[in-house]
Amino acid sequence: MANNISQKEEKMALGITVISIWLIVMEYYTLIRYMPVYLKHREADYEGVANMMHNAVILGYIGEIIRAILFFILLYRVWSMLQGKTARTSAGAAIGLLFVPVYNMYWIFVSFLGWVTDANTLLKRHGQTEMLSKKAPAIFISSILLMFISAFLMIAVDIYNVLNHGAVKLDVMTFVYIAIGTVYNIAYLMFANLLVRGITRLCSLV
Repeated sequence: MANNISQKEEKMALGITVISIWLIVMEYYTLIRYMPVYLKHREADYEGVANMMHNAVILGYIGEIIRAILFFILLYRVWSMLQGKTARTSAGAAIGLLFVPVYNMYWIFVSFLGWVTDANTLLKRHGQTEMLSKKAPAIFISSILLMFISAFLMIAVDIYNVLNHGAVKLDVMTFVYIAIGTVYNIAYLMFANLLVRGITRLCSLV
Protein backbone atom coordinates (compact mmCIF):
# COMPACT_ATOMS: atom_id res chain seq x y z
CA MET A 1 0.00 0.00 0.00
CA ALA A 2 2.74 2.44 0.99
CA ASN A 3 4.67 1.56 -2.15
CA ASN A 4 1.63 2.28 -4.35
CA ILE A 5 1.14 5.63 -2.63
CA SER A 6 4.77 6.65 -3.14
CA GLN A 7 4.60 5.62 -6.82
CA LYS A 8 1.55 7.83 -7.29
CA GLU A 9 3.34 10.80 -5.76
CA GLU A 10 6.47 10.07 -7.80
CA LYS A 11 4.39 10.38 -10.98
CA MET A 12 3.10 13.75 -9.78
CA ALA A 13 6.66 14.90 -9.07
CA LEU A 14 7.68 13.72 -12.54
CA GLY A 15 4.85 15.79 -14.00
CA ILE A 16 6.07 18.85 -12.09
CA THR A 17 9.62 18.21 -13.33
CA VAL A 18 8.52 17.92 -16.96
CA ILE A 19 6.42 21.09 -16.77
CA SER A 20 9.26 22.98 -15.05
CA ILE A 21 11.76 22.01 -17.76
CA TRP A 22 9.22 22.87 -20.46
CA LEU A 23 8.67 26.34 -18.96
CA ILE A 24 12.43 26.97 -18.80
CA VAL A 25 12.86 25.94 -22.45
CA MET A 26 9.91 28.09 -23.52
CA GLU A 27 11.26 31.13 -21.66
CA TYR A 28 14.65 30.93 -23.35
CA TYR A 29 13.18 30.12 -26.76
CA THR A 30 11.04 33.25 -26.51
CA LEU A 31 14.06 35.28 -25.42
CA ILE A 32 16.17 33.98 -28.32
CA ARG A 33 13.41 34.87 -30.78
CA TYR A 34 12.99 38.35 -29.30
CA MET A 35 16.64 39.34 -28.86
CA PRO A 36 17.45 39.99 -32.57
CA VAL A 37 14.36 42.17 -32.89
CA TYR A 38 15.30 44.15 -29.82
CA LEU A 39 19.03 44.50 -30.56
CA LYS A 40 18.52 45.54 -34.19
CA HIS A 41 15.56 47.78 -33.34
CA ARG A 42 13.41 46.31 -36.11
CA GLU A 43 10.16 48.06 -35.18
CA ALA A 44 8.23 46.27 -37.96
CA ASP A 45 8.89 42.91 -36.32
CA TYR A 46 7.72 43.90 -32.86
CA GLU A 47 4.06 43.02 -33.49
CA GLY A 48 4.80 39.49 -34.71
CA VAL A 49 7.14 38.74 -31.83
CA ALA A 50 4.70 40.31 -29.36
CA ASN A 51 1.98 37.92 -30.57
CA MET A 52 4.34 34.99 -30.11
CA MET A 53 5.17 36.15 -26.59
CA HIS A 54 1.46 36.54 -25.84
CA ASN A 55 0.85 32.92 -26.84
CA ALA A 56 3.86 31.81 -24.80
CA VAL A 57 2.47 33.59 -21.74
CA ILE A 58 -0.90 31.81 -22.15
CA LEU A 59 0.80 28.41 -22.46
CA GLY A 60 2.97 29.30 -19.49
CA TYR A 61 -0.07 30.07 -17.34
CA ILE A 62 -1.69 26.77 -18.32
CA GLY A 63 1.47 24.88 -17.38
CA GLU A 64 1.76 26.84 -14.13
CA ILE A 65 -1.82 26.00 -13.13
CA ILE A 66 -1.37 22.27 -13.80
CA ARG A 67 1.94 22.27 -11.94
CA ALA A 68 0.45 24.14 -8.98
CA ILE A 69 -2.41 21.64 -8.69
CA LEU A 70 0.04 18.71 -8.59
CA PHE A 71 2.24 20.56 -6.11
CA PHE A 72 -0.61 21.37 -3.71
CA ILE A 73 -1.80 17.76 -3.83
CA LEU A 74 1.68 16.66 -2.73
CA LEU A 75 1.88 19.35 -0.04
CA TYR A 76 -1.59 18.44 1.28
CA ARG A 77 -0.62 14.78 1.31
CA VAL A 78 2.51 15.30 3.41
CA TRP A 79 0.69 17.56 5.90
CA SER A 80 -2.17 15.05 6.21
CA MET A 81 0.33 12.33 7.12
CA LEU A 82 1.52 14.43 10.07
CA GLN A 83 -1.95 15.00 11.54
CA GLY A 84 -2.39 13.71 15.09
CA LYS A 85 1.37 13.34 15.42
CA THR A 86 3.61 16.41 15.09
CA ALA A 87 1.68 18.72 12.73
CA ARG A 88 1.52 22.35 13.84
CA THR A 89 -1.51 23.03 11.64
CA SER A 90 -4.14 21.15 9.68
CA ALA A 91 -3.58 20.07 6.09
CA GLY A 92 -6.44 22.27 4.92
CA ALA A 93 -5.06 25.35 6.68
CA ALA A 94 -1.54 24.66 5.37
CA ILE A 95 -2.87 24.98 1.82
CA GLY A 96 -5.82 27.33 2.24
CA LEU A 97 -4.02 30.13 4.04
CA LEU A 98 -1.53 30.37 1.16
CA PHE A 99 -4.34 32.06 -0.79
CA VAL A 100 -4.93 34.83 1.77
CA PRO A 101 -3.36 38.05 0.41
CA VAL A 102 -0.52 39.58 2.47
CA TYR A 103 -0.85 36.95 5.22
CA ASN A 104 0.41 34.34 2.77
CA MET A 105 3.80 36.07 2.75
CA TYR A 106 4.17 34.84 6.34
CA TRP A 107 2.25 31.58 5.93
CA ILE A 108 4.47 30.39 3.09
CA PHE A 109 7.22 29.83 5.68
CA VAL A 110 4.87 27.82 7.91
CA SER A 111 3.46 25.74 5.07
CA PHE A 112 6.64 25.12 3.08
CA LEU A 113 9.21 24.94 5.87
CA GLY A 114 7.06 23.86 8.79
CA TRP A 115 6.26 20.42 7.43
CA VAL A 116 9.98 19.62 7.15
CA THR A 117 10.53 20.49 10.82
CA ASP A 118 7.44 18.54 11.91
CA ALA A 119 8.36 15.54 9.73
CA ASN A 120 11.90 15.51 11.14
CA THR A 121 10.48 15.58 14.68
CA LEU A 122 8.37 12.54 13.86
CA LEU A 123 11.31 10.75 12.25
CA LYS A 124 13.43 11.37 15.37
CA ARG A 125 10.69 9.86 17.53
CA HIS A 126 10.97 6.68 15.49
CA GLY A 127 14.74 6.54 15.84
CA GLN A 128 15.53 7.78 12.33
CA THR A 129 18.92 9.46 12.01
CA GLU A 130 18.77 10.83 8.44
CA MET A 131 16.68 14.01 8.45
CA LEU A 132 14.95 15.81 5.59
CA SER A 133 16.83 18.91 4.41
CA LYS A 134 15.34 22.41 4.58
CA LYS A 135 17.54 23.57 1.71
CA ALA A 136 15.04 22.92 -1.10
CA PRO A 137 12.05 24.75 0.48
CA ALA A 138 14.32 27.62 1.56
CA ILE A 139 15.56 28.05 -2.03
CA PHE A 140 11.99 27.76 -3.30
CA ILE A 141 10.69 30.45 -0.94
CA SER A 142 13.59 32.75 -1.85
CA SER A 143 12.92 32.27 -5.56
CA ILE A 144 9.21 33.05 -5.08
CA LEU A 145 10.03 36.30 -3.26
CA LEU A 146 12.54 37.23 -5.97
CA MET A 147 9.93 36.45 -8.64
CA PHE A 148 7.46 38.83 -6.98
CA ILE A 149 10.05 41.60 -6.78
CA SER A 150 11.31 41.14 -10.35
CA ALA A 151 7.74 40.89 -11.73
CA PHE A 152 6.79 44.13 -9.97
CA LEU A 153 9.87 45.92 -11.30
CA MET A 154 9.34 44.58 -14.83
CA ILE A 155 5.71 45.70 -14.86
CA ALA A 156 6.76 49.14 -13.61
CA VAL A 157 9.39 49.42 -16.36
CA ASP A 158 6.93 48.24 -19.01
CA ILE A 159 4.36 50.83 -17.91
CA TYR A 160 7.05 53.48 -18.11
CA ASN A 161 7.99 52.35 -21.62
CA VAL A 162 4.37 52.39 -22.78
CA LEU A 163 3.77 55.86 -21.40
CA ASN A 164 6.99 57.32 -22.79
CA HIS A 165 7.69 55.40 -26.00
CA GLY A 166 4.39 53.90 -27.08
CA ALA A 167 5.74 50.34 -27.21
CA VAL A 168 6.96 47.82 -24.70
CA LYS A 169 10.57 46.92 -25.47
CA LEU A 170 12.87 44.30 -24.03
CA ASP A 171 14.91 45.70 -21.18
CA VAL A 172 17.32 44.48 -18.55
CA MET A 173 14.44 43.56 -16.22
CA THR A 174 13.25 40.96 -18.74
CA PHE A 175 16.63 39.25 -18.55
CA VAL A 176 16.54 39.45 -14.76
CA TYR A 177 13.00 38.04 -14.67
CA ILE A 178 13.90 35.10 -16.92
CA ALA A 179 17.05 34.35 -14.90
CA ILE A 180 15.08 34.35 -11.65
CA GLY A 181 12.35 32.33 -13.37
CA THR A 182 14.92 29.66 -14.17
CA VAL A 183 15.96 29.46 -10.50
CA TYR A 184 12.27 29.37 -9.54
CA ASN A 185 11.49 26.48 -11.88
CA ILE A 186 14.53 24.47 -10.75
CA ALA A 187 13.62 25.12 -7.09
CA TYR A 188 10.05 24.05 -7.87
CA LEU A 189 11.08 20.59 -9.06
CA MET A 190 13.62 20.26 -6.22
CA PHE A 191 10.90 20.93 -3.66
CA ALA A 192 8.45 18.56 -5.36
CA ASN A 193 10.97 15.76 -5.19
CA LEU A 194 11.65 16.58 -1.52
CA LEU A 195 7.91 16.25 -0.87
CA VAL A 196 7.94 12.79 -2.44
CA ARG A 197 10.94 11.78 -0.31
CA GLY A 198 9.13 13.06 2.77
CA ILE A 199 5.96 11.13 1.87
CA THR A 200 7.99 7.97 1.23
CA ARG A 201 9.80 8.31 4.57
CA LEU A 202 6.56 8.94 6.46
CA CYS A 203 4.89 5.99 4.72
CA SER A 204 7.65 3.74 6.09
CA LEU A 205 6.63 4.70 9.63
CA VAL A 206 3.03 3.59 9.16
